[in-house]
Amino acid sequence: MLSTITSKGQITIPVDVRRATGLDVGMQVEFIVNARKRVELVPRHGDIRALRGAVPAPAQPVSIDAMNAAIATGWSGAAATVLVAHEPQATYEVKLPAGPRAAGE
Repeated sequence: MLSTITSKGQITIPVDVRRATGLDVGMQVEFIVNARKRVELVPRHGDIRALRGAVPAPAQPVSIDAMNAAIATGWSGAAATVLVAHEPQATYEVKLPAGPRAAGE
Protein backbone atom coordinates (compact mmCIF):
# COMPACT_ATOMS: atom_id res chain seq x y z
CA MET A 1 0.00 0.00 0.00
CA LEU A 2 1.20 3.43 -0.87
CA SER A 3 0.34 6.86 0.49
CA THR A 4 1.70 10.30 -0.42
CA ILE A 5 2.81 12.94 2.07
CA THR A 6 1.08 16.28 1.51
CA SER A 7 2.76 19.70 1.72
CA LYS A 8 1.42 19.90 5.31
CA GLY A 9 3.15 16.61 6.25
CA GLN A 10 -0.08 14.64 6.33
CA ILE A 11 -0.79 11.21 4.90
CA THR A 12 -3.95 9.21 4.33
CA ILE A 13 -3.93 5.86 6.07
CA PRO A 14 -5.38 3.31 3.64
CA VAL A 15 -8.76 1.87 4.58
CA ASP A 16 -7.36 -1.69 4.77
CA VAL A 17 -4.79 -0.55 7.36
CA ARG A 18 -7.45 1.30 9.36
CA ARG A 19 -9.70 -1.76 9.40
CA ALA A 20 -6.88 -4.16 10.32
CA THR A 21 -5.75 -1.97 13.22
CA GLY A 22 -9.14 -0.76 14.38
CA LEU A 23 -8.27 2.87 13.71
CA ASP A 24 -11.20 5.26 13.64
CA VAL A 25 -11.80 8.99 13.30
CA GLY A 26 -10.41 10.93 16.26
CA MET A 27 -8.16 8.15 17.55
CA GLN A 28 -4.53 8.86 18.36
CA VAL A 29 -1.56 7.00 16.95
CA GLU A 30 2.06 6.93 18.03
CA PHE A 31 4.94 6.88 15.55
CA ILE A 32 7.96 4.85 16.68
CA VAL A 33 11.18 5.02 14.66
CA ASN A 34 13.28 1.88 15.12
CA ALA A 35 17.05 1.45 14.72
CA ARG A 36 16.65 0.64 11.02
CA LYS A 37 14.85 3.99 10.47
CA ARG A 38 11.55 2.23 9.88
CA VAL A 39 8.42 3.74 11.34
CA GLU A 40 5.92 1.76 13.35
CA LEU A 41 2.43 3.20 13.67
CA VAL A 42 0.88 2.15 17.00
CA PRO A 43 -2.80 2.86 17.61
CA ARG A 44 -3.72 4.18 21.04
CA HIS A 45 -6.90 2.31 21.89
CA GLY A 46 -8.99 3.82 24.63
CA ASP A 47 -8.19 6.01 27.56
CA ILE A 48 -6.96 4.93 31.00
CA ARG A 49 -9.97 6.72 32.48
CA ALA A 50 -12.21 4.18 30.75
CA LEU A 51 -10.96 1.59 33.27
CA ARG A 52 -12.63 3.43 36.15
CA GLY A 53 -14.86 1.01 38.00
CA ALA A 54 -13.26 -2.09 36.47
CA VAL A 55 -11.99 -3.12 39.91
CA PRO A 56 -14.64 -3.04 42.62
CA ALA A 57 -14.08 -0.82 45.64
CA PRO A 58 -13.18 -2.67 48.84
CA ALA A 59 -16.10 -3.51 51.14
CA GLN A 60 -14.44 -1.41 53.83
CA PRO A 61 -12.08 1.40 52.82
CA VAL A 62 -8.50 0.90 53.92
CA SER A 63 -7.20 3.78 55.98
CA ILE A 64 -3.70 5.18 56.01
CA ASP A 65 -3.38 3.79 59.56
CA ALA A 66 -4.21 0.30 58.31
CA MET A 67 -1.70 0.60 55.47
CA ASN A 68 0.98 1.80 57.89
CA ALA A 69 0.18 -1.07 60.27
CA ALA A 70 0.58 -3.60 57.47
CA ILE A 71 3.92 -2.04 56.54
CA ALA A 72 5.09 -1.93 60.18
CA THR A 73 4.37 -5.63 60.69
CA GLY A 74 6.45 -6.46 57.63
CA TRP A 75 3.54 -8.24 56.02
CA SER A 76 4.96 -11.24 54.22
CA GLY A 77 1.82 -12.08 52.36
CA ALA A 78 0.52 -14.44 55.04
CA ALA A 79 -3.01 -13.87 56.28
CA ALA A 80 -2.96 -11.70 59.40
CA THR A 81 -5.13 -9.57 61.61
CA VAL A 82 -3.73 -6.21 62.66
CA LEU A 83 -5.15 -3.98 65.38
CA VAL A 84 -5.18 -0.35 64.35
CA ALA A 85 -5.61 2.50 66.81
CA HIS A 86 -7.49 5.33 65.20
CA GLU A 87 -8.39 8.75 66.51
CA PRO A 88 -10.58 9.49 68.36
CA GLN A 89 -10.50 6.52 70.75
CA ALA A 90 -11.26 3.83 68.21
CA THR A 91 -9.45 0.58 67.63
CA TYR A 92 -10.38 -1.82 64.88
CA GLU A 93 -9.07 -4.95 63.25
CA VAL A 94 -7.82 -5.07 59.71
CA LYS A 95 -7.70 -8.53 58.14
CA LEU A 96 -4.90 -8.92 55.61
CA PRO A 97 -5.61 -11.77 53.19
CA ALA A 98 -2.92 -14.18 52.10
CA GLY A 99 -0.98 -12.71 49.20
CA PRO A 100 0.96 -14.39 46.38
CA ARG A 101 4.25 -14.42 48.33
CA ALA A 102 2.64 -16.64 51.01
CA ALA A 103 1.66 -19.15 48.34
CA GLY A 104 5.25 -19.36 47.09
CA GLU A 105 4.69 -17.47 43.84
